[in-house]
Amino acid sequence: MRSIFLSGIFLLLTACASPPTSPHTPSSGHLQRNQPQPQPDSRNIGIPKPVTRIPVLAPPQPLPPQETYTIVVNEVPVKELLFAIARDAAINVDIHPDIRGVVTVNAVDQTLTRILERIEGQVAIRHELRDDTLVVMSDTPFLKTYRVDYVNMERSSSSRVGTSTKIATSSGPGADSGEGNISNTLITNTSGNRFWRTLTRNILAILDEMPNAEAPGLGRRGENASASEEEGSSHSNAVIVNAESGLVTVRATAKQHADIRTFIDQVMANARRQVLIEATIVEVELSDSHQAGIDWETFATGAGLRAAQSVMGAFPVHASTAGTSGLTLNYADAASGSAKLDVSLTVKLLRQFGNTRVLSSPKIMTLNNQTALLKVVDNEVYFEIELEEKEDAETNTTDLNIKSKVKTVPVGLLMNVTPQINDLDSVILNVRPTITRIKEYREDPGVAIIANRLAASNVANKVPVVQVRETESVLEVKSRRIAVIGGLMQDRIQRDQDSVPWLGDIPGIGNLFKYRHRNSIKTELVIFLRPTIIRDASIQTDLGDFRQFLGEE
Repeated sequence: MRSIFLSGIFLLLTACASPPTSPHTPSSGHLQRNQPQPQPDSRNIGIPKPVTRIPVLAPPQPLPPQETYTIVVNEVPVKELLFAIARDAAINVDIHPDIRGVVTVNAVDQTLTRILERIEGQVAIRHELRDDTLVVMSDTPFLKTYRVDYVNMERSSSSRVGTSTKIATSSGPGADSGEGNISNTLITNTSGNRFWRTLTRNILAILDEMPNAEAPGLGRRGENASASEEEGSSHSNAVIVNAESGLVTVRATAKQHADIRTFIDQVMANARRQVLIEATIVEVELSDSHQAGIDWETFATGAGLRAAQSVMGAFPVHASTAGTSGLTLNYADAASGSAKLDVSLTVKLLRQFGNTRVLSSPKIMTLNNQTALLKVVDNEVYFEIELEEKEDAETNTTDLNIKSKVKTVPVGLLMNVTPQINDLDSVILNVRPTITRIKEYREDPGVAIIANRLAASNVANKVPVVQVRETESVLEVKSRRIAVIGGLMQDRIQRDQDSVPWLGDIPGIGNLFKYRHRNSIKTELVIFLRPTIIRDASIQTDLGDFRQFLGEE
């Protein structure tokens, strides 16, 4: 009996004993204390390759078809019709008690939304769907906010191109100088882009509240003014414009909101159009056989190009370029609608008239009706000297005060262009290219007089004589076609001199060992313009020609 009792105690102690422990191995996915994290090797990290392909999203799932209804009523009160429609469609409806009018509708298999829109066209009501309830109310003015994504900036640009020739004569000693020959030509262009101010006035005109007034809060010259100070501005608070955030809030009826929405969509579609303008400015040093200039008819007869000009009529008009003002070029072997014009090939064709030199080949992209400016110049410095004399009666001396002002003149290329894009894939360009160069330097005679009075020597002030070649024109060009502006010719005298070393420096007889050459060079400046309408600014679409500059994919 005792042995059985001891055996039971032994078994009980054995059962209560803890099992042997084994080392715990944590999961590899758990965070470890003091576990070193792998560090990327900075030597193997380079510039990531540009994304040249945008992933294509799966097409959205088609919406289930909406239920249609057929309604035929004649001069039925609108309240009764709306209640019957809600009952047959099994929807909740709240009808405002101020609704009045009768409706005549014949709708066959049309959706509920379309039927309500037709009813709203006959009665001044509007509807909203709030959760599961259709709310119909009178078409009274209400607030609605529109998103207008456009830069908050006003731009204005002006340019003047002119020339003046005046010869003054005098009738005798002491007489006033009269005017002899005067010839003035001046072209002034002014463009302004006041997007937000114009948009506000247009919306007010749609509301027919302030058709002839300025924008709310803006005076006739753009100054801040209260709405009460403007004539007829009692309802000017109907339009609230926050240009900083791109929001326009309008208080209007549902029909007016529909017109405003259509107008804003059309405005933004036109304002967001942009065009890529490629310009190539070439100077052709005419050969002896082409001193009369470039014969553009050669391009139309045997150069593989078609030329068209509607003004002079000297070129055969092709169907693809008919109706285009100015001189335009397109390749004769290019398929219609798929022509890809290359300005460099056109420049090579000019070599038959002489040596060609490309002065500049800029490319610039700008929005519709926005002026773009391209300037690549060197500011040449010269000085303007002013002399002021002050006599001191007490000391019988004269004090001289000399002032020197720094003046600069730009030398190089300056081009501004304003495009207007229409719906026919044509671009109307107002372009003004200006090319300047220093022809020579002239001594300022006033500096020589000052130097003589000061008994100074080797004092000179050279003023640059700048030669300007510019043109200003308005022309219409088809997208991806080349427009040509030419005929800017000039004569340049080139003088070369060489001599025999040492012997040419001998006074008196040194001229016998010198060689002088005077050559007359005639050049013609040609400007090629190619506008390209950009609908999608991506290298996958309209900017695909620039893919080669991004390297391999």
